[in-house]
Amino acid sequence: MVYRPIQFDNFPERQLNEYTTSVSDIAPMVRQDVLLMAGEEDHVIPLKEFQKNMDGMVNARSLTGRIFIAEEQAQNHCQVGNMQLALDGILEWIAGR
Repeated sequence: MVYRPIQFDNFPERQLNEYTTSVSDIAPMVRQDVLLMAGEEDHVIPLKEFQKNMDGMVNARSLTGRIFIAEEQAQNHCQVGNMQLALDGILEWIAGR
């Protein structure tokens, strides 16, 4: 798949929506190993999207999901507060492939 850059200056909302997609839109097309991570209190992406995306990955070769919680101080978007925990999890997941 080839992506072209989008210039957002004066880009009409209607056109922006044509270029915007969510994971759940393309999830059935994914056929490789997948690691999905989410923060329990993510202020950008609602936690309900995590399960929606997990459910949609019906053709993934393997699927691993991880929700980070407040007790780990990684409950925010991109695990801000404890990104090392997220990075360690990613490296562990890669090593297991």
